[in-house]
Amino acid sequence: MLPLLPMLLIIMFEPTAPAQTSNPMLYVATYFDVQLSSTAQGVSLIKQYREASRREQGNSNFDVVQEIARPNRFVIIEVWKDPSSFEAHARSINACISVSRLIRGRRRSNVAWYP
Repeated sequence: MLPLLPMLLIIMFEPTAPAQTSNPMLYVATYFDVQLSSTAQGVSLIKQYREASRREQGNSNFDVVQEIARPNRFVIIEVWKDPSSFEAHARSINACISVSRLIRGRRRSNVAWYP
């Protein structure tokens, strides 16, 4: 039994290769806060952004979650068919306008982005 122990340890702790997948889908989660006094306006802008993003080519899913304990904190969960679809979305006028509306009139330090 004792001679088998090193072999078992090698098998148990042998690093495995990363999974190979042909699925190019891209999953993105973005956390951010808006000013507490602007939460209602933020919700409205985020909903507009969500609806416009859902219509973009290559979008498979686009959800927004609002934290209960901190209603000014949001998470955007996106699924894109491939990285190029996401890159096109990020450069789109919809994304640029929506983000600029969320931070307009605020110092950059008032908005926390967690890519």
